[in-house]
Amino acid sequence: MFPIELKALRRNLGLTQAEAGQALATNVDFPHGASAEEWAQWENGAAPIPLHVVRAVETRLNQKYQAIDQYAEQIEVQMQGGNAVVVLWYPEPNACPDLASWRISQSVAGEVAAMGGRVIAFDAEAYRNWRQGQAQSADTPDNRQRWAQEQFEQTGDMGAKKGYLKFQVAFLPLT
Repeated sequence: MFPIELKALRRNLGLTQAEAGQALATNVDFPHGASAEEWAQWENGAAPIPLHVVRAVETRLNQKYQAIDQYAEQIEVQMQGGNAVVVLWYPEPNACPDLASWRISQSVAGEVAAMGGRVIAFDAEAYRNWRQGQAQSADTPDNRQRWAQEQFEQTGDMGAKKGYLKFQVAFLPLT
């Protein structure tokens, strides 16, 4: 990986140099992650990029694009008359395992919205109450997705009635 690629990919993940250093550089040699200055040296070519950092960046990008691909397949079904595709938007990073996961989830939610999916804001208290009412004690990705789907179904197209319009994005060729 070239230094400029590291910079471009870090930005694709929505991380600052300091955040990337903490989220992606931690290993035996960097038990506390890397500082923003160390990350900047890798991006500027002043120091070689450690292999574990390259692998961590690639892993996170794979997670992001696998999620987007899965949602894209679901949106194809939605466009043929299937159920609405709903993705969660986490307003706070503490709803995710770590900062990098949170940033990735925000990016995925944006991509899903751009493709025609629906975005539901995560409400930790409402979700906790839903789990208790459903006798679902476990906080799992599947339970979160079921909760989001129910939130969408309960509001239906109320968003449009409240002035929130669903939009479709048209990509025009660059000339």
